[in-house]
Amino acid sequence: MYCPPGRYDISGQITVSAPAVRLVGDGGPSYNEDDHPSGCSLWAHTDGMTLLKFDAGTLQHRGPIVEYVNFRDATPSGHTATLLEIRLFNRWTVRNVSVNYGNIGLQVDGATDDASWGYVPQLVCKASNVCIDQAATEGGFLVEGGNLEPLQVGVRARGPQVRVMGVKFDCPGGSTGVYITGDSDVVMGSLFEQCGMGVKIQNDGHYPVSGKFNHIIGNHFRGWDGGPNKGVEIDANSDKTQLMGNTYEAVTTHVDDRTQTTNRYEQDMGTTATLSCPQGQAVKSITVQQGIVMGVSCGAP
Repeated sequence: MYCPPGRYDISGQITVSAPAVRLVGDGGPSYNEDDHPSGCSLWAHTDGMTLLKFDAGTLQHRGPIVEYVNFRDATPSGHTATLLEIRLFNRWTVRNVSVNYGNIGLQVDGATDDASWGYVPQLVCKASNVCIDQAATEGGFLVEGGNLEPLQVGVRARGPQVRVMGVKFDCPGGSTGVYITGDSDVVMGSLFEQCGMGVKIQNDGHYPVSGKFNHIIGNHFRGWDGGPNKGVEIDANSDKTQLMGNTYEAVTTHVDDRTQTTNRYEQDMGTTATLSCPQGQAVKSITVQQGIVMGVSCGAP
């Protein structure tokens, strides 16, 4: 399906149930401050509506491809629409798309089955409450690049197989960049600016490994506006988190870790030092934490 440049005002939900559908816009996606987007632009005009929904009804493995389309909430109350939803389709792509001013920009819903192997490169999200919402435990995807400016949450991960790589997060009003209650998710090489919370990991009990085994790797957290903020928060029972190679700049609290099981090798992990005993004493024991020598105890030989 080809969508030529223009603004298309939509008042009722568009539902697509056929497999292997490709929707291609022309003229390119909007940028995040663009009030008059170029290209194919679909505007939602009814409070609480879903603008475009791909719904297979039962699990279908040939998912849709959506490219170069702008979605925008223009509802009377504002921030009430779900702009794009993919339900019960595996192997789907949303490429170079914008989802602006909605309640939810992109919703991925595996329901009681699946909606996985999703690919989301270069998404633009301006002032949607939630930019990307994994609505059910099943429904994994890769987010690559792009710019997310959420009012509440940039990426909401409720299950496994969510990977967020190289994304720029700008968080107006102290919103959260990535909120994880899933397991084995990865946030890598991304930049978080002005986020009240960069990454929040929580075990909410909705399945046995909620909040566990997540990887936060090589990100930079910047709180340059000086407001109170956190880089990473790990709630109790969110076990076995890996924090590797992250850096923090002007962030009030770098890491709020409420567990005893996090593996952390990053900024603030101490300096290089020589550990020795006083003359005439010998090392009696060595304290090792997660593979790092933290200290020694000395005594008479």
